[in-house]
Amino acid sequence: MVPMHPRFRLILHWLPEALLGCLLGYFTLRSLGTFPAAWADDSLFMIVAKMVALGRGYVLPIIGYDWPHPFILAVGPTIILPSALAMKLFGLTVAAARIPMVLYLFIATGCSYLYVRHLAGIFAARWSLALIVTLSAFVNTGKAVMGEIPGYAFLILGLLLLRFEKKSLWIAVAIGIAFGLALVTKITYGLLLPVLGLVWIIAFIRKDWREFRFLTVALIALVLTCLIGAYWLGVYTRGFFVEIYWYVLGGGDGPGIFNILLKHPVDLLRLPYVHFLLIAFLGFVGWMGLRKRMSITESIIIFSLVILFALYFLNGSGWYRHLLPSTLILFLFVPTGMHRLLPKSAALIALLLIILAQGWWQITYRGSNDSPEAVEAAKVIVTQYADTSLVVLPAEVFVHLPDNPHWLFLSAEMELSGRRPAEVEQRMSAARCLPTVRRVSNEERDQAASGFHILFGRYVLFDPPADCPHGA
Repeated sequence: MVPMHPRFRLILHWLPEALLGCLLGYFTLRSLGTFPAAWADDSLFMIVAKMVALGRGYVLPIIGYDWPHPFILAVGPTIILPSALAMKLFGLTVAAARIPMVLYLFIATGCSYLYVRHLAGIFAARWSLALIVTLSAFVNTGKAVMGEIPGYAFLILGLLLLRFEKKSLWIAVAIGIAFGLALVTKITYGLLLPVLGLVWIIAFIRKDWREFRFLTVALIALVLTCLIGAYWLGVYTRGFFVEIYWYVLGGGDGPGIFNILLKHPVDLLRLPYVHFLLIAFLGFVGWMGLRKRMSITESIIIFSLVILFALYFLNGSGWYRHLLPSTLILFLFVPTGMHRLLPKSAALIALLLIILAQGWWQITYRGSNDSPEAVEAAKVIVTQYADTSLVVLPAEVFVHLPDNPHWLFLSAEMELSGRRPAEVEQRMSAARCLPTVRRVSNEERDQAASGFHILFGRYVLFDPPADCPHGA
């Protein structure tokens, strides 16, 4: 038998990883600017990035007022500034703004692969990688200018560093910075604070002074990183902690504590949540099988984060992306869990079926939408209302508009609640007497008798109220 050339053997060894990397590249780069279509939060963050790229600063333009470091974003400079740089280099487009998000997707995937390989071996790492790459929620949330996947990238980097056998103080600093950047990237990763506080207390109770010192340094580095990032998050401005209360406790206009669990439990029977229950079961079994290979600190952090992100999801409005960090952490343990429950061949078949189902869901453009409505509505505004003063409520329309002093932006959430600075309050009465672009349901559009102009689909331009000086 002719011996295999070492280079060819090396190529065969890395072929699964290369193929999965190409698959991730295909899913992330196809229809980058149009699938998923720009939506409310994604567009809101791109508007701020666009302002940075235009030289107006780290601001959100609200009916003529440039609001610096707006706390309603709940994402930080690790999201906004890379997108701003990409828009500066490649143009003020959605596709350009999303280029850094593709890089975050690859970083998150690569760190996840390395973590599982170090913990459970190369075969578990490959299967875990396949599960992550084929999950539409991972790619579709990650392509958009959102914080969940970049935040997870920093989180999994911190967990990977935690696996270093020699836990020097420099490693502790690096872990603290990585976890701190996760929080600065997406404020919901603030769940790391109570989790790290818990393992710090446990190390003290166990009198594990080496671990206690290590965690103390990591916590200090985390807090310092957050204090620096807090400037861009708007923590030092009035209203930030009211916003936190709105999210966590359902205060003000919030959805209410455990809204989906208590008011809409039937929604939890949808396919994505049934999928999560399966992954949670398999992941828990895998975590149980691998916990002896992890330190107490690492094991508690992982278990606690999965639980807390699941609780955060149940406490919110039912957006699956709030559950996504739990899903991605569980994926790290699913292959091991499957192999603990089933014989080897049956486990491989079961994993392959999950991966094929996820891949089919993603390759057929499920899990998100590519509606051109917002783009077409923006085109109508550009061609027919270039010299008309008006207010645009949908962020997904405003993000597609060129800079024009006649067109003012007002986030729909800020119109309906007290989540706005005093400078905006002073402009609200004047803004109500301008024509306003809104997104309405098909039923609302059909029921409206007069006083509106259909731009495209559900996007409608309403005339000012009749009691305004120039109202209809």
